[in-house]
Amino acid sequence: MLNEISIKGRLLVGVISVLLFIWLIVIVLVYQSSAHEIDEIYDASLASYARVLASLMAHEAAEEQEINEKIQQAVKELGSDYLQHSSALSDLLTIYRSPYKSEDYITLELAERQRSHPYESKIAFLVKASDGKVLLRSSPDVSFENVDTGYHNINNNGNDWRVFGLWVPRLAMSVIVGENVKVRTELQDEILMNVLFPFLVSLPIIALLIMGAINKGLKPLKAITERVSKRSPTSLAPFQINNVPSEVLPLVDELNHLFQRIDQALDNERRFTANAAHELRTPLASLKTNIQVLQLSATEEQQDSIDKVLRGIDRATHLVEQLLALARAEAESHEDIKPQSVNLESLVETIMIDTGHHALEKDIEISFEKHTDKYDVQTDEGLLQMIIQNILDNAIRYTPVGGSVNVKLREASGIIELLVEDSGPGIPDELQEVMFQRFQRGTQNGVRGVGLGLSIVKQIAQLLDIEIVMTNATTKGGLIVRLIFS
Repeated sequence: MLNEISIKGRLLVGVISVLLFIWLIVIVLVYQSSAHEIDEIYDASLASYARVLASLMAHEAAEEQEINEKIQQAVKELGSDYLQHSSALSDLLTIYRSPYKSEDYITLELAERQRSHPYESKIAFLVKASDGKVLLRSSPDVSFENVDTGYHNINNNGNDWRVFGLWVPRLAMSVIVGENVKVRTELQDEILMNVLFPFLVSLPIIALLIMGAINKGLKPLKAITERVSKRSPTSLAPFQINNVPSEVLPLVDELNHLFQRIDQALDNERRFTANAAHELRTPLASLKTNIQVLQLSATEEQQDSIDKVLRGIDRATHLVEQLLALARAEAESHEDIKPQSVNLESLVETIMIDTGHHALEKDIEISFEKHTDKYDVQTDEGLLQMIIQNILDNAIRYTPVGGSVNVKLREASGIIELLVEDSGPGIPDELQEVMFQRFQRGTQNGVRGVGLGLSIVKQIAQLLDIEIVMTNATTKGGLIVRLIFS
């Protein structure tokens, strides 16, 4: 089974595939570029946060140092004994003796409980003194205890974090700021979806636009296809190469060369047939004349043999005439036809007169019916006469002795029909199409014929654009041949 190949389908699939491939490359590049830029921006933000925290803690340390100095001065001026007996100032002595608590200096637990943005919990920081004392912590759930300076990727409680460590020598403390990697991946996914969504939405529209462009581009090819489909089967005229696409021009040139070779081959065959038939006419006519002269002096025993020879000569003469008619029909083309107004009534009556003696020989009743006098058609009179003559001749040949042949002309809705109905044996439905082939004869034995009549009829009918319909009669038997002139 051959696979049907569609140029339009291939072009559409190819263009869409290339478009999808390019979009895929663009999406990958956009994703990688956005991921790199997001990492750069967020890494810079982490460094900026660390430096801001370092500045704040420097200010906090300066205030803390100033307060401690004032407490120390107050303790020296008032004395520790005085401070111990004073309920209001006893806390100053405690701060003076132990300025740091054992727990974190500041923990932002309240901010954790009151966060107003989902990303707030995904950002954490830690500030430690050089002795390991935690000065500031964003949340007790996040631990950045063993982080060196610089950027690092760590795992904390099953989550991946990107952290930045900053050492402040002047304050002898380290500032560590971290960010959950989910913040970055979510942003990358959001950018990817924003890139994909317009493409997915516009893909059907792009496909329709591409299909429209392909259809427009293939219009010249479609025009050539229509020109081929409208050509007559007998036309071998070359294609005009005007407005033919350059891609199709080699095919059209090869078709024209093929038509030229076929026309030459057919012309040689027609010339041979016509020459052979023409050369045979004179010898046959001379031979028949000599046999007829011989018949005048023949004995009764010789008459039967002479009659058989004469019938053979008549059959050969008929074959030659049919071959000449076939050669003429095949030599004609649509371009050679010069239509003229032909009156069907007059033409049919002339043909019936010419073939009437054959009907009389078989005692066949031949009739002609018409319903109006307006039976004029535009066609070639000589070729049309060959069609009607062959159909009427076949009807008489295959109608038995004492039968009938009825010819009818009728017109309806601008369509003229010529019907030839006989009372012969008819043709089985399955053999009717075969009978239009060369040298195909009916099943009626004893009927003289060469099997070229219907082949000639079909050949000429195609040239004249006449439709032939063959059916078996249902009333009295026989065959009905209809010629339809549209």
